[in-house]
Amino acid sequence: MRGYGGRILFVDVTTGSSRVEPVSETLARTLLGGNGFAARLLLDHVPPGVDAYDPGNAVVFAVGPVTDTTVPGNSRACVAGKSPLTGLFFDSTFGGRFPATMKRTGFDAIVITGCAAEPVYVKVTEAGAELRPARSLWGQTTRDTVQAIHAVEGGDADVMAIGPGGEDVSLSKVTAADWMATDSLNLNAAAILDFKHGWAVGPNGTIARYIDHAAVFHRRSRSDRRRLGPLPTKFKSVARRVEADAE
Repeated sequence: MRGYGGRILFVDVTTGSSRVEPVSETLARTLLGGNGFAARLLLDHVPPGVDAYDPGNAVVFAVGPVTDTTVPGNSRACVAGKSPLTGLFFDSTFGGRFPATMKRTGFDAIVITGCAAEPVYVKVTEAGAELRPARSLWGQTTRDTVQAIHAVEGGDADVMAIGPGGEDVSLSKVTAADWMATDSLNLNAAAILDFKHGWAVGPNGTIARYIDHAAVFHRRSRSDRRRLGPLPTKFKSVARRVEADAE
């Protein structure tokens, strides 16, 4: 399936185990990705009636087939779960470099469940997931957390981290930030991640996706970008990387 990584990564932070399941063509054609994948995964893997702060609840990060292509505004992802504020499904979309980097791990979705005994962050690569200790990050701002993880994992990794709002389990406004965009997500994902002792999610991948009718697709995308005007400086490195893979 062109445009998809074709894999879903499940991470249980209680045990530290992970597994990979394939994305079926039926799932891709029916739900496309992003919000659709997240909603389906929560429906299939979160037990009915489970409390938002139960280890059985999940936080799902998902991208779609347009992510990490030459389409303007392509680097978008969805994060979703069961809200501790309403007890209902919530989702939020965000941009920056994180979605494109996640796509390059070859995973279309990352599903985080369980509850770690100590604070951890989830390192995601093309090979899967690894839990790293994060006790030293407790009490730090999102910016400081991102910088601390970059110091360990390298600047090519992207980080979605919680901060003091998540630590305090704020139900109405919790912020999560990645390196290239200071998205303030008015959602409950960080509160749930805090309960799970999951301090951050950091993907780092190099897999390029390929699409059908690539020449026509990229020509149209370049035309659309010219009409939109020049890219902000902070996104030019991402655009150059995508353009190089499109050649």
